[in-house]
Amino acid sequence: MIKSLAYTHIWIALGAGSAAAASMLMMEPTLVVWTAAGQGIALLTAFTGLAYTVQRLVKLHRHPDRIPAERRLFLKTWRWPLVLSWLAALAAACAFAYPEMVFWWGWMNENLILVGGIFILTWGYASNPFTGGHGWRDIPRAKWPAIALVWGVSTGWMPLDWVEAPVDSARWLNLAAQTAFIAGITLPFDVRDVSIDSSALKTMPQVVGLRYSGLLALSLVVISALLFLSIDPGLGRVTASGFALIGILLSMRNSNEWVCSLWLDGCLILQGVLAFLTFNT
Repeated sequence: MIKSLAYTHIWIALGAGSAAAASMLMMEPTLVVWTAAGQGIALLTAFTGLAYTVQRLVKLHRHPDRIPAERRLFLKTWRWPLVLSWLAALAAACAFAYPEMVFWWGWMNENLILVGGIFILTWGYASNPFTGGHGWRDIPRAKWPAIALVWGVSTGWMPLDWVEAPVDSARWLNLAAQTAFIAGITLPFDVRDVSIDSSALKTMPQVVGLRYSGLLALSLVVISALLFLSIDPGLGRVTASGFALIGILLSMRNSNEWVCSLWLDGCLILQGVLAFLTFNT
């Protein structure tokens, strides 16, 4: 069950939508203007699932030796059903958003540089034409910052447009908080993959070691918790940060699939669930 959620990318996709919802709840806890916001969550969730699937398949084609054997077998067996399922999910999300097409068209036109940057970073993560086919993850020291930046912007900045939040200090702090949170929970994945990642990547665990990577991950999540505490009217995301800290501590003892793919990615889902419960119970 755990591996099915991770290998199909359902868990991480739900994490994207839920983390975005947590950001929106900071500004609109009563769900008053959530028509476009709900559509945005659906679009982001489906897009994340498709993007992760495509990235993994590119990695499977280019560097199969860097994928654990069990996940490699799963991807080879289910690659086309996975792609078609996520394409169908994205089509359904687009159909759901269609009644507000005027809003989405206007938002895209106003944010072309932002959306284009996210698109390039996302689809170029595994392979892109700008670096001779190498993805951002194959460029030394680029893997971790690319993930944190994309997730920080897509769950900590863009969703606030969908509830028409002002561009103020709270929005910038939210971007910083989400980016720090993602950076913190991502490091244990690099620790987990240190035995299969090429040493040329110079991931953080390869550069500073496993112990200091764990301490850095803890520090980043603590920073995110302090920022959430300063801007969130509720304690949902602060509590999710607490669970993330426990997950990182567990990962420092055993970086297995259960801790990384279920617990740490699950903290993204927990952000939205706890934020919703904070304001609507």
